[in-house]
Amino acid sequence: MTDSQAMPSQSHQGTSPQNTAWLTDPHKSVAPTNGPQNNVSWLTDPQRAVSPQQHQGVSHQSGQQPSVPWLNNAQATGQNNAAPWWQDYVADQPQPFSQQLSPVLSDGHLMVPWGLPQVTGEQQAVYPPDQVISGEQPQIAWNQGATAHQNAYGGMYTNQMYTTGEQGAVTWGVPAIPYAAPQAFNWNDVIATGERRAVTWEQPAEEAASLPEVPSREGEVELPRLERYTPMLAFLMNVGLVVMLLLAENTGAFIGITSSFWPGSLNRSLNDVTHTTTMSPLLFGTNMALFHDWDESILKSAEARQMLKDVGVRVIRMPTRGTLKDETQVAAANAIKAVGAVPLVVLSGPEYKEGNILTRNSHLVSLITGVFGNQPVYYEFGNESDLQGITADQYVQIWNQVIPPLKQMYPQARFLGPDMYQFNRRYLKTFVQNAKPRPDGVSWHEYTCSIHWSADFCLANIDSWPMHFAQARAAMREAIGTEIPIWVTEYNYASDQMLSNDKPIDDGKLSNPQFMQTWMTKAMQTLAEGHIYAALQYYATNPSMPLFTSDGTMGIEGKIFQQNYKKIVMDGYTPPQSSGILSTTALKPGTKVAVSFEGQDTAGWISTGGGISHPQISTAKALDGRQSLQFMLTNANEDDTPYISTTVDKLPNVPEPGKLIHAYVYVANQKALVNAKLFVGESGGNWFYTNETTLTPGTWNHLWYSLPTDYKGTTATLGIQFHTATPGVNSNVYVDALYW
Repeated sequence: MTDSQAMPSQSHQGTSPQNTAWLTDPHKSVAPTNGPQNNVSWLTDPQRAVSPQQHQGVSHQSGQQPSVPWLNNAQATGQNNAAPWWQDYVADQPQPFSQQLSPVLSDGHLMVPWGLPQVTGEQQAVYPPDQVISGEQPQIAWNQGATAHQNAYGGMYTNQMYTTGEQGAVTWGVPAIPYAAPQAFNWNDVIATGERRAVTWEQPAEEAASLPEVPSREGEVELPRLERYTPMLAFLMNVGLVVMLLLAENTGAFIGITSSFWPGSLNRSLNDVTHTTTMSPLLFGTNMALFHDWDESILKSAEARQMLKDVGVRVIRMPTRGTLKDETQVAAANAIKAVGAVPLVVLSGPEYKEGNILTRNSHLVSLITGVFGNQPVYYEFGNESDLQGITADQYVQIWNQVIPPLKQMYPQARFLGPDMYQFNRRYLKTFVQNAKPRPDGVSWHEYTCSIHWSADFCLANIDSWPMHFAQARAAMREAIGTEIPIWVTEYNYASDQMLSNDKPIDDGKLSNPQFMQTWMTKAMQTLAEGHIYAALQYYATNPSMPLFTSDGTMGIEGKIFQQNYKKIVMDGYTPPQSSGILSTTALKPGTKVAVSFEGQDTAGWISTGGGISHPQISTAKALDGRQSLQFMLTNANEDDTPYISTTVDKLPNVPEPGKLIHAYVYVANQKALVNAKLFVGESGGNWFYTNETTLTPGTWNHLWYSLPTDYKGTTATLGIQFHTATPGVNSNVYVDALYW
C-alpha cells in the first residue's frame, strides 16, 4: 500500500457525539442520561455495565424495551428479538463468524447497502474481517467529518471520508457524501445506540436532506477471490465487494432497494412502461449466458443494465450452473432486480448427478429468495432434460419428488417445466397430465436451424412455431381440460452458434444484416401472433447472438426487439392470434414440381414399418395435377413410426445441400392427429431430418427440409416418416407435389 494509505491506530477517528466516549473506552466516561431512558444502568455506571460488550450480567432497561439484555445469550438488540448480530463481543478481538447471524435469522435480506438509510446490525455487509460493526466498534467514526476509509481486511485508510451506523451517507467503497445539514442526528437525545428517538435498530435515521449523487469511479474493479475464508464467509465477503463495485459504478439499484432510494440509479426507460392490457409484456425477455463466474457484463456494468431497460427487457432467465459460485449467482439475481425485470431461474433438473437434487435446489431457491424476498420468482426445473436422455415419465417422477417440498418451503415460488430442447407434443402432454403440483407454465426452446443449414431453411422453420403453440394448447386441454401459460425460454436462429477464438462462427448468416433483420422481424411477429405468455431471446450480451454488444452498441436483434416493444407494450397494438394451421390450397405460380404422381405407378415409393398400408395412386385428392400417392395409417401404438420412401435413382434429380425440399401431405380423418417429417437417407444408412410437424386434417400441410450446406455424404433415399398421437384411429393419407 502507499504511504497515504497507511493504516491508523485502532483509536477512534474523528470526534464522537458529546459524552459518548463509552464507544471508544467505556471505562473512562459515561453516556448521557437525559432523554426518555430511565434506569439504564449500563449507560450511567461505567464500572458496572458501561456498554453491552463490557457487562452482560445486568438486565438492562433501555427505552421502552424492558429487560433487554443486549448481547447476553444471543438476545435482541433494540426492537429485533431474533438478531444476535454481535453476541459475546469482546472489544478489539475478532468476532467468531458463527455468531454473525442477524441477517439470516431476522428478515432474510441478503444485502442492505451501507449507503442508504438503513438498519444497523441488519445488513449482510457486516462481517468480522471488515470490522465494520457500528455502535460497538472503536474504529467507527460517528462524526460525519471523520477521515477514514475501510479496506477489505479491517483497516482504514486516512485519505477518505466515511460514516457509519444509521447515517444514510455511508458508502464504504467511495467517499461518503455528508447530508446538507451538519448533523443527521439530534445529539441532544440520549446517544444510546439503538435506543434514542431518531435511531432504532429496525428503522432508518432521520434524514435532514436527500442524498446527493455518489461519485462514480472509472473502470471496473476486479473482484478478489477469498478462498482463505470459510465458504460462507467468502460468500459474505464477495457480496460486500459486489456492493462496493456497484457503488463505484454509480448504478444505484441495489438489491431489495427501489431505485428511487438511490441517487444516480438506472434511468426510467421502456421496461418501466406498460400500456397493453391484452398482450403479456413477458414476450420481451432475454437470457444471461453466465458460463463462468463474472463473465456476464450485466453483473459488472451499469451501462449494460441500462441497455436492458432501454430495449424493453421485462424478464431475464438466469442459469445456475454447478461451476458458479454462490456470490456470482446472488450478484446475477441482484442485476435482474436492478433492471426491474422478472426473474426466471434455472434449477437443477432430473439430469443432475452431483448430489442430492432437493438439497441443491433448496440452496439455490434460498439464495434467490434472499434477494427477492416474498416477490414471485419463476423457476424452471432443468434445462433441455429431454436432450440429455430423460424421458417424459422420468422427468415427471423427479418433478413430483422435488417440486412439492420446494413449493411448501417457498409458497411464492412458481415452477415451470419441462423445458424441452424442441417442442414435443407427447412429452408435453405426459408432463402436464402427471405433474403434481401442476406447473405454473410449460416451457420449451425454439431454434430454427444450425449454423450448417441455409438461410432459407432457417427462415422457413419459423413457420412451425404457430403449429407448436396450437398443438401445445390442444395437448393441455386434452390432458387437464385447461391451458397453462406457454414460455419459450430460449429462441434464436441457430442453437449451435457460439464463439470460436473469441469470435462468432462465420456461417454466412450472423454476419449478414439482411438475414438477421428478416429473421428477427419474422420471429418476433410470430411470437406475438402466438399470444404466448413469455419468450426469451438467447442471449443478451454474449457476442455470438447479442441484443447489444459489450461496448453498448445495439445489435440488429436489439433494435427489432425494441421496435416491437414500443409497438406492442407502449402503443398497445394487439396482433391477431395465429391459428397454427398452415393450409395450402394451391402451389405458387411457376413452381417446378419434381414428383407429382401423375403416372400409372408409385414411381418407386414404398412403405416400411407397422401400421401402414402399401401406397398406391389415387385420384381422390391432388394438389398438383389430378393424382397423388395414397396409403392408410392404422397405428395401434403411438410408438409406431412407419414411413414411405424412394431411392434417388427414381427421382428426376438429387436434392442438393442447402436447397429446400418441399412436400405436401393431406390427412382425411378429422379425428386423426398425425405427425410427419421429411428425411434424407445417405448410403451409410444415416437419416438427416428436422423437427416433426403435427398435421391439420382436411387440408394440404406443407413439409420442408434442407440438407446442411456442408453435407458431403452420398444421398440414397428420400422419404416421409409418420406417427399418430391418437392410436387406433385410422386415416387415409395423401402425398403430392414434391420439389426442391
